[in-house]
Amino acid sequence: MMLPRTLSNNPLEAMPPSRRRVVPPRLVAALALLASSAVILRSSFDDNDVGNRALLVKKKDPLATHLANVVGTTTAAEAIAKATTAGRIASAGSADEAIATVRGTADAPSAESVTPLYWHIYKAGGTAMKNVLTQCLDLTVASNVGVLKGHDKDTKIGIMKIGRRNYVNVDTISLDGIERASKLGLARSGLADAVVSPIIHYSIAEIFSPRHQAMIFTIFRHPVDRLVSQYYYLQDADWEKTYDPNIAKESLGQYARKFDNRLMRQLTGKDVERAPLTEADLDLAKETVRNKMIVGLMSDVEGSIRRVVRYFGWERPDRDAEEFERCMGEEFSVKQKEHGAETDNNRHNHPKVEEGSEEWKAVAEVNEWDIRLYEYVLQIYEEQGKFLDAAASSENAASANELTRDASSFQSVADAARAAAKVAAAATVAEKVARLSTK
Repeated sequence: MMLPRTLSNNPLEAMPPSRRRVVPPRLVAALALLASSAVILRSSFDDNDVGNRALLVKKKDPLATHLANVVGTTTAAEAIAKATTAGRIASAGSADEAIATVRGTADAPSAESVTPLYWHIYKAGGTAMKNVLTQCLDLTVASNVGVLKGHDKDTKIGIMKIGRRNYVNVDTISLDGIERASKLGLARSGLADAVVSPIIHYSIAEIFSPRHQAMIFTIFRHPVDRLVSQYYYLQDADWEKTYDPNIAKESLGQYARKFDNRLMRQLTGKDVERAPLTEADLDLAKETVRNKMIVGLMSDVEGSIRRVVRYFGWERPDRDAEEFERCMGEEFSVKQKEHGAETDNNRHNHPKVEEGSEEWKAVAEVNEWDIRLYEYVLQIYEEQGKFLDAAASSENAASANELTRDASSFQSVADAARAAAKVAAAATVAEKVARLSTK
């Protein structure tokens, strides 16, 4: 099932006025005031409240207004359904909706489209993810490939092909490219099955809007491991635009100070001006990770990608399932799996920096914000896994029960045997899901 590109209008808008529940303006104002006072007076936040302080200050931040919520959903279709009815105070009339106003979402218009947005975190499984999207799933992707062969001069948005792969003729990797993609109406066009960008905050702000939202997915890697990999990789990778042999003249600690807290800076939009990071920034980042992002881990990159595929409904039809598994097998070979966190076709062998060593400490010291965010990501990854895997197991169990009932109603032995085979197949799928959830 492919992710729907366009969405219907809010069905509540079609209701006659007599059936709509309208909250009196004074009540909305009072509830909003009470909600904001309660949040401001609190000196600490639990997981359910994380981000209130940040979003009160930054309620117009694109992270709050341009992204669809994924929290509490088991499929992208569910998340999209929520996005289409976001913030209708007049139709709901509850205290929760009044609080949503304070948090900057309740007065947002309903989304008309939602596009998956892959936040490409450097040296964190990006090559594997992009290969799966384009090769194994045959999705139309917006990255920087679509502007090759002079397509950066195109005046209208469209799709270009390279071999079997489809790309939108925009560049979502560079600042100038993102501006052009915005002007050409990338999100509005609905041409991309997925957008890829490392400049996440700027992409969200420029390409997307409250009406044409994004839904983030990404793969995280421990900040120290990621930066160590980047440090050694760019000394040798003369095929990369960012190749710099002079990096070898710097110590790892010196290099780390130049690229400190990269994840937090990218997510909060402080990667260009490099303004100081604050607790409010961390709250905003946590809120975004928890509510608006499907997260994966480099330590389980294949399992993470399969989770993303399942969530977005990108599974191949039955006739193509074997081809998909063959493609995934090539991408994640046994030899690669033996490398653990280095499972990526773009992996680079380099000296290992042991946790607790002086070099490790030097990198960790200047990446405190990223490490704190990563520790939170680990919790969310586990929570999302339990929720999504349980939903998948229930789905398969329901299918198996249905097939069992069908089998008992068949008159012929042959029909019953065929039904039993289907039951066994459904049970096998459920078993595989269970094994994946314990990885």
